[in-house]
Amino acid sequence: MRVVELVSQYGYAVVALLVFAEGLGLPLPGETALLTAGALTAHPYAVQHRLTLVGVILASTIGGIAGGTGGYWLGFRGGAPLLQRYGGLLHISDDHIQHLRQLFATHGFRTVLLSRFLPVLRVIAGWLAGISLMPLGQFELANAIGAFGWSVAIGLVGYFFGNSLPVIEHALGLAGVVILALVLLVGAFFFMRWLRSPARQTSADDTPT
Repeated sequence: MRVVELVSQYGYAVVALLVFAEGLGLPLPGETALLTAGALTAHPYAVQHRLTLVGVILASTIGGIAGGTGGYWLGFRGGAPLLQRYGGLLHISDDHIQHLRQLFATHGFRTVLLSRFLPVLRVIAGWLAGISLMPLGQFELANAIGAFGWSVAIGLVGYFFGNSLPVIEHALGLAGVVILALVLLVGAFFFMRWLRSPARQTSADDTPT
Protein backbone atom coordinates (compact mmCIF):
# COMPACT_ATOMS: atom_id res chain seq x y z
CA MET A 1 0.00 0.00 0.00
CA ARG A 2 1.38 3.42 -0.97
CA VAL A 3 2.00 6.19 1.55
CA VAL A 4 -0.81 8.33 0.11
CA GLU A 5 -3.27 5.46 0.61
CA LEU A 6 -2.08 4.89 4.17
CA VAL A 7 -2.41 8.56 5.03
CA SER A 8 -5.81 8.76 3.34
CA GLN A 9 -7.06 5.76 5.28
CA TYR A 10 -5.49 6.25 8.71
CA GLY A 11 -4.76 10.00 8.78
CA TYR A 12 -2.80 11.50 11.65
CA ALA A 13 -1.84 8.14 13.16
CA VAL A 14 0.22 7.17 10.10
CA VAL A 15 1.98 10.54 10.04
CA ALA A 16 2.89 10.34 13.72
CA LEU A 17 3.92 6.68 13.48
CA LEU A 18 6.17 7.03 10.41
CA VAL A 19 7.83 10.20 11.70
CA PHE A 20 8.31 8.49 15.08
CA ALA A 21 9.88 5.42 13.46
CA GLU A 22 12.21 7.58 11.38
CA GLY A 23 13.41 9.44 14.48
CA LEU A 24 13.89 6.12 16.26
CA GLY A 25 16.44 5.12 13.63
CA LEU A 26 14.34 3.21 11.10
CA PRO A 27 14.65 4.33 7.45
CA LEU A 28 10.91 4.77 6.90
CA PRO A 29 9.26 7.54 4.80
CA GLY A 30 8.33 9.98 7.55
CA GLU A 31 8.99 13.03 5.39
CA THR A 32 6.90 11.59 2.53
CA ALA A 33 4.01 10.92 4.93
CA LEU A 34 4.17 14.51 6.19
CA LEU A 35 4.31 15.93 2.66
CA THR A 36 1.40 13.75 1.57
CA ALA A 37 -0.72 14.66 4.58
CA GLY A 38 -0.03 18.35 4.02
CA ALA A 39 -1.11 17.99 0.40
CA LEU A 40 -4.32 16.16 1.35
CA THR A 41 -5.40 18.99 3.64
CA ALA A 42 -5.52 21.30 0.61
CA HIS A 43 -7.98 19.07 -1.29
CA PRO A 44 -11.72 18.83 -0.66
CA TYR A 45 -11.75 15.05 -0.40
CA ALA A 46 -9.43 15.29 2.61
CA VAL A 47 -12.38 16.58 4.64
CA GLN A 48 -13.87 13.11 4.91
CA HIS A 49 -10.65 12.04 6.63
CA ARG A 50 -10.85 15.07 8.91
CA LEU A 51 -7.31 16.14 8.15
CA THR A 52 -6.32 19.71 8.90
CA LEU A 53 -2.94 21.33 8.42
CA VAL A 54 -2.70 22.16 12.13
CA GLY A 55 -3.53 18.56 13.01
CA VAL A 56 -0.93 17.20 10.57
CA ILE A 57 1.76 19.51 11.96
CA LEU A 58 0.84 18.54 15.52
CA ALA A 59 0.89 14.80 14.73
CA SER A 60 4.28 15.11 13.01
CA THR A 61 5.71 17.19 15.86
CA ILE A 62 4.59 14.65 18.46
CA GLY A 63 5.98 11.79 16.38
CA GLY A 64 9.25 13.63 15.80
CA ILE A 65 9.78 14.47 19.48
CA ALA A 66 8.92 10.94 20.60
CA GLY A 67 11.08 9.32 17.91
CA GLY A 68 14.07 11.53 18.64
CA THR A 69 13.75 10.83 22.36
CA GLY A 70 13.53 7.09 21.70
CA GLY A 71 16.61 7.24 19.48
CA TYR A 72 18.46 9.17 22.16
CA TRP A 73 17.72 6.56 24.82
CA LEU A 74 18.64 3.69 22.52
CA GLY A 75 21.98 5.36 21.84
CA PHE A 76 22.46 6.27 25.50
CA ARG A 77 21.69 2.76 26.79
CA GLY A 78 23.12 0.56 24.07
CA GLY A 79 25.04 2.56 21.49
CA ALA A 80 28.25 3.24 23.40
CA PRO A 81 28.68 -0.37 24.64
CA LEU A 82 28.21 -1.61 21.08
CA LEU A 83 30.82 0.82 19.79
CA GLN A 84 33.20 -0.11 22.57
CA ARG A 85 32.76 -3.81 21.83
CA TYR A 86 32.71 -3.76 18.03
CA GLY A 87 34.12 -0.33 17.19
CA GLY A 88 37.52 -1.83 16.45
CA LEU A 89 36.06 -3.45 13.34
CA LEU A 90 35.28 0.07 12.08
CA HIS A 91 38.52 1.53 13.46
CA ILE A 92 36.56 3.45 16.12
CA SER A 93 38.52 3.62 19.36
CA ASP A 94 37.52 4.78 22.84
CA ASP A 95 39.42 7.97 22.06
CA HIS A 96 37.20 8.59 19.03
CA ILE A 97 34.08 8.05 21.14
CA GLN A 98 35.39 10.58 23.65
CA HIS A 99 36.01 13.10 20.86
CA LEU A 100 32.46 12.55 19.60
CA ARG A 101 31.13 13.29 23.08
CA GLN A 102 33.16 16.48 23.24
CA LEU A 103 31.87 17.59 19.84
CA PHE A 104 28.25 17.03 20.86
CA ALA A 105 28.87 18.81 24.15
CA THR A 106 30.06 21.84 22.16
CA HIS A 107 27.90 21.75 19.02
CA GLY A 108 25.16 19.26 19.90
CA PHE A 109 22.28 21.74 19.98
CA ARG A 110 22.94 23.04 16.47
CA THR A 111 23.66 19.55 15.18
CA VAL A 112 20.33 18.19 16.40
CA LEU A 113 18.48 21.19 14.95
CA LEU A 114 20.18 20.88 11.56
CA SER A 115 19.79 17.12 11.40
CA ARG A 116 15.99 17.35 11.37
CA PHE A 117 16.16 18.80 7.84
CA LEU A 118 18.64 16.23 6.45
CA PRO A 119 17.44 12.77 5.39
CA VAL A 120 20.21 10.58 6.81
CA LEU A 121 21.11 12.63 9.86
CA ARG A 122 17.44 12.82 10.83
CA VAL A 123 17.46 9.05 11.29
CA ILE A 124 20.67 8.80 13.35
CA ALA A 125 20.84 12.12 15.23
CA GLY A 126 19.10 10.78 18.32
CA TRP A 127 21.43 7.78 18.46
CA LEU A 128 24.51 9.98 18.08
CA ALA A 129 23.32 12.37 20.78
CA GLY A 130 22.70 9.48 23.16
CA ILE A 131 26.02 7.80 22.43
CA SER A 132 27.74 11.15 22.93
CA LEU A 133 26.05 11.63 26.32
CA MET A 134 24.60 14.97 25.22
CA PRO A 135 22.67 16.46 28.18
CA LEU A 136 19.07 15.26 27.94
CA GLY A 137 17.51 18.66 28.59
CA GLN A 138 19.59 20.31 25.86
CA PHE A 139 18.77 17.50 23.45
CA GLU A 140 15.04 17.62 24.15
CA LEU A 141 14.91 21.38 23.58
CA ALA A 142 16.72 21.10 20.24
CA ASN A 143 14.69 18.01 19.36
CA ALA A 144 11.36 19.75 20.06
CA ILE A 145 12.27 22.95 18.20
CA GLY A 146 13.62 20.99 15.25
CA ALA A 147 10.61 18.66 15.10
CA PHE A 148 8.16 21.57 15.16
CA GLY A 149 10.08 23.70 12.66
CA TRP A 150 10.51 20.80 10.26
CA SER A 151 6.85 19.78 10.59
CA VAL A 152 5.68 23.32 9.82
CA ALA A 153 8.05 23.72 6.86
CA ILE A 154 7.35 20.36 5.19
CA GLY A 155 3.64 20.47 6.01
CA LEU A 156 3.31 23.89 4.36
CA VAL A 157 5.26 22.71 1.32
CA GLY A 158 2.82 19.83 0.94
CA TYR A 159 -0.18 22.12 1.45
CA PHE A 160 0.81 24.75 -1.11
CA PHE A 161 2.50 22.55 -3.70
CA GLY A 162 0.63 19.27 -3.30
CA ASN A 163 -0.11 18.97 -7.02
CA SER A 164 3.64 18.74 -7.68
CA LEU A 165 4.30 16.24 -4.91
CA PRO A 166 6.54 13.80 -6.87
CA VAL A 167 8.74 16.66 -8.08
CA ILE A 168 8.96 18.14 -4.58
CA GLU A 169 9.86 14.80 -3.01
CA HIS A 170 12.65 14.33 -5.53
CA ALA A 171 13.93 17.89 -5.06
CA LEU A 172 13.89 17.65 -1.26
CA GLY A 173 15.65 14.31 -1.36
CA LEU A 174 18.31 15.54 -3.78
CA ALA A 175 18.86 18.78 -1.86
CA GLY A 176 19.09 16.86 1.38
CA VAL A 177 21.72 14.51 0.00
CA VAL A 178 23.78 17.40 -1.41
CA ILE A 179 23.59 19.37 1.85
CA LEU A 180 24.38 16.28 3.88
CA ALA A 181 27.43 15.52 1.75
CA LEU A 182 28.70 19.09 2.16
CA VAL A 183 28.10 19.04 5.91
CA LEU A 184 29.93 15.73 6.27
CA LEU A 185 32.87 16.89 4.17
CA VAL A 186 33.24 20.18 6.03
CA GLY A 187 32.71 18.47 9.37
CA ALA A 188 35.30 15.78 8.58
CA PHE A 189 37.81 18.43 7.49
CA PHE A 190 37.52 20.47 10.68
CA PHE A 191 37.34 17.33 12.84
CA MET A 192 40.62 16.04 11.41
CA ARG A 193 42.23 19.47 11.84
CA TRP A 194 41.06 19.51 15.43
CA LEU A 195 42.43 16.01 16.08
CA ARG A 196 45.83 17.03 14.74
CA SER A 197 45.98 20.47 16.35
CA PRO A 198 48.97 21.00 18.69
CA ALA A 199 46.69 22.61 21.30
CA ARG A 200 44.49 19.52 21.53
CA GLN A 201 47.46 17.16 21.67
CA THR A 202 49.07 19.28 24.40
CA SER A 203 45.80 19.26 26.34
CA ALA A 204 45.58 15.48 25.99
CA ASP A 205 49.16 15.06 27.21
CA ASP A 206 48.42 17.23 30.25
CA THR A 207 45.34 15.24 31.22
CA PRO A 208 45.96 13.60 34.63
CA THR A 209 46.01 9.83 34.68
